[in-house]
Amino acid sequence: MAGSTDVGGIWPQLKGAFRERWGLWLVIALGVALIVALALCEVGRMAVAISARPSPTATVQPTPSLAPPTATSSATPLPTATRTSTPTPTITPTPTSTPIVLGPPQIHALGRLEPIRYALTTIVEGKRGSGGVLEWVGLGTVELVLIVPGEVIAGVDLATVTADDIQVRGDAVTLVLPAPEVLVTRVDPGAVRVYDLKQKLFAPAPDELELELLARAEDNLRGQALEAGILDGARSVAEAQLTNWLYELGFRRVTIFWRAPTPSAH
Repeated sequence: MAGSTDVGGIWPQLKGAFRERWGLWLVIALGVALIVALALCEVGRMAVAISARPSPTATVQPTPSLAPPTATSSATPLPTATRTSTPTPTITPTPTSTPIVLGPPQIHALGRLEPIRYALTTIVEGKRGSGGVLEWVGLGTVELVLIVPGEVIAGVDLATVTADDIQVRGDAVTLVLPAPEVLVTRVDPGAVRVYDLKQKLFAPAPDELELELLARAEDNLRGQALEAGILDGARSVAEAQLTNWLYELGFRRVTIFWRAPTPSAH
């Protein structure tokens, strides 16, 4: 009895437990079925969407023709030679150039060329006495020292050119010119200064002594200019001036020679 009672009591317990587990499995099965159903629905929706899309249409491009292009030949007409008569050239005589006239009158008309001027200054001194006993005792004398400015001009005197000094051949000319010389030497009396004057008792007036000193000053100025090369400068400048003048007359070749200087020129 006791064993049957125990079996009878266990069965309901087993039955209850089975029911509880079966219910659990049922819930799980339903959940899985629901998930599968949802998945199938999604797959079906995607299949419908894909089938609804328009199918791409393949466009067949025409195959390019491989035939070579047809060459079109166009015949170019040959140029027609036209015969043109050449006119006979007219021979124009070349005008003869007018000969250039150059002689002593044209040279003499230039006068004197004075291309170089030197401004110089010299100092001169002198003494003059009345002579006799007065001068012997130290009286009757005058001493003078002057500072003298002046000017020296050098150039060429063309008045001495003769016909033999001029040779013209077409556009070429040769001249023989006189040597340059000192043409003018002068002092400026208004600019002369008295540097020293010693006039003793019974001495003569210094006027004559002053004139003598001014003449000596001119010689000094001339000598200074010659030492400074005034003649060489006059030759160079005069030759340049004459050459330009001859070119203006129409000459293309100019040759100038110079005569030897005379002693008076120095």
